Amino acid sequence: MRENLSEYTLLYAEDENNVQAKMNEYFESYFKAVYSASDGQEALELYNRYMPDVVILDINMPKINGLEVARRIRKEDAGTRIIMLTAHSEKELLLQATEIDMSKYLIKPVSPIDLKQALDKVATELISTPNKSAKNRLEYTIDKEGLIFKSKTLLELSKSERRVLGLLIKNIGYSVGYETFFYDEEGNTETNNEASLRNIMVKLRKKCPDLNIKNIKDVGYIAYCQE
Repeated sequence: MRENLSEYTLLYAEDENNVQAKMNEYFESYFKAVYSASDGQEALELYNRYMPDVVILDINMPKINGLEVARRIRKEDAGTRIIMLTAHSEKELLLQATEIDMSKYLIKPVSPIDLKQALDKVATELISTPNKSAKNRLEYTIDKEGLIFKSKTLLELSKSERRVLGLLIKNIGYSVGYETFFYDEEGNTETNNEASLRNIMVKLRKKCPDLNIKNIKDVGYIAYCQE
């Protein structure tokens, strides 16, 4: 399993410092890179900045709980694999997460065997998905302000272009539906019809020639890394 995960990145969110430090050492032996967060807000900031392949969340964290972090990730990202950690006393909260596509739910304290099985499952899912290693081939990063960089160079994009490109990058290799482009969490966006969205895609194809952006009829758009 180690070799199967060695090309992928992990975001690990845990508010207990001693537990986080111990687990970081364990995860670093498996993943290409490990990003650590101590609360839900920091987890979302690191997710938006590094677009990790795997996210492991404690369901009960300060500022924003793990369940809400998972919801926000899933709203725009179908590809990142999510593992949720929960205590026995949080089972009712966990029931609220059944509609979220997660790879595994683990009850704390997590046994080494259960954790290994969860990582094995994630490795299998990553290998079998069409965007295997796609994120690692991208040279794009998104900072906490939503600005997008290519090879550490800031891309000159409008607000609407940033939002659309961000959705494509986070879902590289997966289709993004029209409704996701049209409406943000507040229910509004400047990208409010197919004509304006097509215009944005034309501009992004010119500004990002290394992305193969295609339209899927009656569905939305998908972006691939150019081989």
